[in-house]
Amino acid sequence: MIMRNNRRAGNSFERYLSSLYKSIGFDSTTSRFSSREKDSQKVDLCGTDPINVQAKYTKNYPNFYELLSEMPNDGNYNIIHHKRNRGVGKAKEQIVVMKQSDWIQIVEMLKNEKLL
Repeated sequence: MIMRNNRRAGNSFERYLSSLYKSIGFDSTTSRFSSREKDSQKVDLCGTDPINVQAKYTKNYPNFYELLSEMPNDGNYNIIHHKRNRGVGKAKEQIVVMKQSDWIQIVEMLKNEKLL
C-alpha cells in the first residue's frame, strides 16, 4: 500500500510539473504518456527541449550527482525538480538542481542577450 501511494504521489508530481512547464510555454507531457525511451533514460517530461526534466518527490534528499549522471548526454540541460514530501524541516518550496557548468552557460546566454 505504501509503495502504491509513493508511486501515485510521484506520478502526481510529474503531472504537476508538466502543467507548470505548459504554463511557461512548453508543450509538455509526461514521458510515461509520451515516450518509453525517454522514461527509460530517467527523463520524466517530454516537450521541454532544450531541457531534460527529472522529477523526484521523496522524503529525503536523493544523490543528485548520481541522478544527473544517469540522465542523457544529448546536448540538453539536465535538471532535477525535487520536492520533499514530509519530515522535519519540510521545505515549502521545491528545488531545482543542475550542473554548475550548465547554469553558467544559461547565465552567460542571458547576459549576452541583455536579458539579465
